Amino acid sequence: MVWCLVRDIHRSSNIGKGLVAAGRFLCKDHMLMTGSLNATFQAFSARSKHVRAPFAAQQLPLCFVHMRMACDECKASERSIEVRSPDAQMLGKEVLRDLANTRAAYKLSKQELQVVNFFFSTLKLSYRGVRAILQRCPQVLRLSLKNAIVPRLALFGAQGLSWEDIGPVLVGCPELLLIPAFEGNLKIFADYAKSEMGASKDEFVRLLQKEPSLLLRSVERDIVPKVAFFRDLGGPPRTTMACLVQNPRMLTYSLEDQLKPCLSFLTKQLHIPKDEYMHLLKRRPSLMGFSVDYKLVPKLQYFATLGLSPNDVGKMAVKFPAVLTANLNRKVEVLVQFLVSDLKIPEGNIGAIIKRMPSLVTNSMESNRSRHEYYLGLGLSSEDVGKMVLEFPQVLGNSLSGEMPTKVQFLQQEMEKDLEELVKFPYFLNYSFRDRIVPRAGFLKIVKGRKGIKDVSLFKMYYPSDAKFCKNVVERPQKEFERYRACLWATKLGAKWKIRHPDDKDAIKRMCRKCSEWMEMGTSQ
Repeated sequence: MVWCLVRDIHRSSNIGKGLVAAGRFLCKDHMLMTGSLNATFQAFSARSKHVRAPFAAQQLPLCFVHMRMACDECKASERSIEVRSPDAQMLGKEVLRDLANTRAAYKLSKQELQVVNFFFSTLKLSYRGVRAILQRCPQVLRLSLKNAIVPRLALFGAQGLSWEDIGPVLVGCPELLLIPAFEGNLKIFADYAKSEMGASKDEFVRLLQKEPSLLLRSVERDIVPKVAFFRDLGGPPRTTMACLVQNPRMLTYSLEDQLKPCLSFLTKQLHIPKDEYMHLLKRRPSLMGFSVDYKLVPKLQYFATLGLSPNDVGKMAVKFPAVLTANLNRKVEVLVQFLVSDLKIPEGNIGAIIKRMPSLVTNSMESNRSRHEYYLGLGLSSEDVGKMVLEFPQVLGNSLSGEMPTKVQFLQQEMEKDLEELVKFPYFLNYSFRDRIVPRAGFLKIVKGRKGIKDVSLFKMYYPSDAKFCKNVVERPQKEFERYRACLWATKLGAKWKIRHPDDKDAIKRMCRKCSEWMEMGTSQ
């Protein structure tokens, strides 16, 4: 706990390396963690020459907030350190009590204690929230709770916000307590948001909580022109409002330096049609804040080196807008290096892979490497994995915690297929295990025996539609296959691979009758 406290204070208040070293040393003494905070600080002063008390008055509330958070961290950790911390409901009272006990020693006024108490008890703020306020604006402790803070925050109540709604607004922009200019803007912005923008009460609250700095801007000069800009993109008013609520920071972007240049880039460089603008905006609203010269153009130039034209990049952006916002150095270039170096894919084919699956640029390298190691563990080489990715890039998108390992296990154990067939036809991993993989393998085994499964390739077995599979592969009526698939959960094969039965009782009864038919035919497994 002591080390957590010292570490946080050092990072936020720059007290010094000496205090950090003292904290590391004193952390070994469990007795220091079971006493009052006042005793702990006294022990700091007595045991280490680097610690000097008292702390500055504006740092003390922050210090105790860190102390309480450190206690919680110690409780949640696996370290065998006994920390006597109260229930969550009592945390605020304990911090205030400890502050009161040390008020005389560190010269904290009652006014400062009242402000901290107000944050905890009335605004229902967490310790992390109080810490954020005190870090950004320690001057709020000097404000009068009765004459300054409460009257100013009561203005939000007049617009329908509760005390708990006001808390996140204050955490996001504590300067609102210090700048009187927002008082006039609040009513103007509230009227405009509700009447002109069509925001509901909940949407208005979310606008303020996500971007409270809007109250420091002129509604007429800053907000109205930008709302008009987004409406001109052609989307329905409700869609525009939903995009702004999702990312109200768009209303803080510069109209001339960010919004208009970005729109021009999407139109003239990437040739994205106008009817796709709202689709882009809804899925990736932060795109409008990206610098064209420093972010978007360099990315377009890099994609050109991979063989992707501006039209290709535009189509990728419509399909997956994050391809334009992914970090070039930490995401795109690292992905290309992984595909070329680790998977041995020729650099000339990288563009085609990204074009087919642009979401790869947002994959973490940890997940890519874990999937690579999984395939290597099956006995495949890096070249084999590269061939699979080149044929079907979604191979790097399959979750190892999902059905993919089960599909591979079914392929090897039940179908007795070599992994070479998986390299030739990696699309197998994308098919539904319940509706396609198990039913077709089971039905083919019934009709043509185990040898039939070995003779039929994965491509012929799974690529065709149900109609072509029944006509050309098993040579049986499609209704017969559908009947088998419907009652698969009741067969031995379905039980072995944990095929769940439907929840609908009537459907279960119908399937049971179909299972009986299969039993009579002697084909149930």
